[in-house]
Amino acid sequence: MAIDKINGTAFSSLANINGVAKASIAKLNGQDALTDAPTAFFNVDAQESSSYSGSGTTWVDIAGGNNLTLTNGPVYTNNQSTSGVPSYFSFDGLNDYAQDGTSLTGWDSTDSWTFDAWFNTTASLLTSSNIYTIYSKSADNNSAGIVMGFRGGSTYKGLLFRFATTAGLIDILPTNDLRSTINDGNWHQLIFSKSAGSGATPKLYLDGSSESFSFSGPGTPYTLDKNYNNVQTLYISNFRGSTVFEFSGKIGAVRWYDSYFDSTQALSNYNAEKAEYGIT
Repeated sequence: MAIDKINGTAFSSLANINGVAKASIAKLNGQDALTDAPTAFFNVDAQESSSYSGSGTTWVDIAGGNNLTLTNGPVYTNNQSTSGVPSYFSFDGLNDYAQDGTSLTGWDSTDSWTFDAWFNTTASLLTSSNIYTIYSKSADNNSAGIVMGFRGGSTYKGLLFRFATTAGLIDILPTNDLRSTINDGNWHQLIFSKSAGSGATPKLYLDGSSESFSFSGPGTPYTLDKNYNNVQTLYISNFRGSTVFEFSGKIGAVRWYDSYFDSTQALSNYNAEKAEYGIT
């Protein structure tokens, strides 16, 4: 049996333990430690009391200290002491959001990276005008940045993954129509992962399963940057600081990793976390 949590915090979210680098730790109390688990460099997790204590307007990034300010009253549901029942923030789809200013910068565009979010929504995805933002760090469609969330209609099929470049926008278009799964009122995990350099095509996973997709727009998909090192504000449940396309539903966690998730890692990550969301 291997240890995947320390005092309730995922081992993958820790940089060190009592000052000892995680990579140097092979065993804890005689049990193997998952030293090969990916390490998040940004991690806001409503399950962890170290990320949110249950009160106040600060949602702590327990990986890198890029804390978020909760704005206009997202409602917190605290089930941290109850196994198998998730804690989460509810966003009203109107004006609730969280932001970090411009502190999350300095990422290397040649890195591997992975975006990971746990969500629950029943919002309509009938038409392409139904847009709900989980994460944005972008000024517009023609300067470097990223928007990730959900979009209705038969073209987007439930997802909005938009990479803006100086040449225009690149959208991720799933092959399968995911709308009825995404907005079924159950908890789901969404992962998008890019390999460093000109390696494998980026990967999309929903609940640990790979989903095929195509690209729409200019640019080379192999070199998609995490945020092009921009200095735009990072928003959760807000589209570029505007008053439109807010998220409607529940968010349990949002993370960025400095590593690429293949299908094995994506499924392992999902299986390691699903019990916290009541998934058996």
